[in-house]
Amino acid sequence: MSAPVSAPLENKMFLRRNVHTAIFVLAVALFIAFRLWHLTYYSLDFDEIFSVQAARQTWAALLSVIADDLVHPPLFYLLLKVWIVIGGESLFWLRLFPALTAIASIIPFLLLCRELKFQMPERNLALLLIAVNAYLVFYAQQVRMYSLLFFLTLCSLWLFVKFYKREANLKTNLLALFIVNLLLVYTQYFGWLVIGVEGVFLLLWGRWRSRRLLLFSLSVGALIVCFAPWAYVVAEAAVAKRGLGQNIGWITRPDLSDLVWYYGTLNGLLNFPRATSLSMLIFGFPVLLWGWHSLRREDGRQTSLLGGLLLFSFLPALLTFAASHVLSQSVWVDRYLIIVAAPYLMLVAVAAWRLQPLWLRTIMLALIISWALVAGFYELPKTDKKIAWQALAQQMMRAEPAQSSGVRVYAFEGFVAAPLEFYLETAGERRFQILAVKDIHAATGEHFWIAFRNSTWNQPQQPQEILAAEGYRIGDALTAETQGQTIILFPVWRP
Repeated sequence: MSAPVSAPLENKMFLRRNVHTAIFVLAVALFIAFRLWHLTYYSLDFDEIFSVQAARQTWAALLSVIADDLVHPPLFYLLLKVWIVIGGESLFWLRLFPALTAIASIIPFLLLCRELKFQMPERNLALLLIAVNAYLVFYAQQVRMYSLLFFLTLCSLWLFVKFYKREANLKTNLLALFIVNLLLVYTQYFGWLVIGVEGVFLLLWGRWRSRRLLLFSLSVGALIVCFAPWAYVVAEAAVAKRGLGQNIGWITRPDLSDLVWYYGTLNGLLNFPRATSLSMLIFGFPVLLWGWHSLRREDGRQTSLLGGLLLFSFLPALLTFAASHVLSQSVWVDRYLIIVAAPYLMLVAVAAWRLQPLWLRTIMLALIISWALVAGFYELPKTDKKIAWQALAQQMMRAEPAQSSGVRVYAFEGFVAAPLEFYLETAGERRFQILAVKDIHAATGEHFWIAFRNSTWNQPQQPQEILAAEGYRIGDALTAETQGQTIILFPVWRP
């Protein structure tokens, strides 16, 4: 029989559990609050408007529009359509969909931590880092598929670990994993990277469980068969459009600074010189030290946990980086890499909590928690993350005389034309006609507006200067600014 626990020790353990529980409740509260804060502050942006307009289509037309877009599979848009049918198109209701999806990710996160046998402090720290991360908060509020991708990635990782570790109900666990992975790849093509890394993990650590590798391979084959109809439709659309350039031609090839910067965003961004490099040192040091100790001790369980977290944290990003230099077209988009965010922050949390000696652990935990909290609260109140399209459209409506009609608004890219058209239409405005043109000389008429983005205007003279030189009278400009770019609208009259 085991010796009874002394009263002082029992009281100490009870107090420690209460402290960990309080920290967990605080982390959950921050997780929810950060994702609901300023939920309706921003206008819908270009991509979000595309989501809403796609969801307005009939079911068949929706699938056709998404296939022609080439960039994303259809699951998110189908779910958004159902969401709109239930509650309408108010900004709050639209934004609530991704926010609630992000909040729901707490559940598979906790289940994954349980399967990995995380200690309570490790789980709490990882949850806190995820809760206040500005990158994850931003995409949790966007009416796009990224919060759904984050949620399904966590579900897939949880079910994969369960399938890998448990002998009982092996086929049932595999079936659940298959269903989630099917939803994952129908949400975003980068979901295939999650499945690929799961296969790599089984190859490296599952050799003594060859049956699992065989069953998982069969499930991947079934996934390919189930995904083939959509792949065929998208391939046909790509051939008709003569490639992907029209849809993803804007994506530039990354360099090493982009790779470092991405992980800097997961650490939390602060605005001072060398901040990203410093964050990489603070967050990376525990991981390196844990890796070194795990290899020295040759602890199989520690090595597989470390190896798994490392694989899911870095391999998708490294493969995307390499593919962007090998393929004819880059595929590096940091929001698609949201699949690595949770594993990476879990890796940092576990590595930091397992540091030895105690004084080193205390220092590193203080640095990591302080950095994450300061960065999270620094980004939270910022109001310049998106362009105020609705306010800009309203300013244009007020500036135009009420008796006007048939006023053309010339925009040089869809990024500018679509939001203006959306908000004019939403306001019931009939005086304006939005026209997307490639050349400023296509703008003609006695009176019209010009709308453009300064960061993509690549001519020596500004549009105002070109039109003024041609004898037009230029009115006062309306502007909306966000990080790194300004949208400019101005009225024009022929003298």
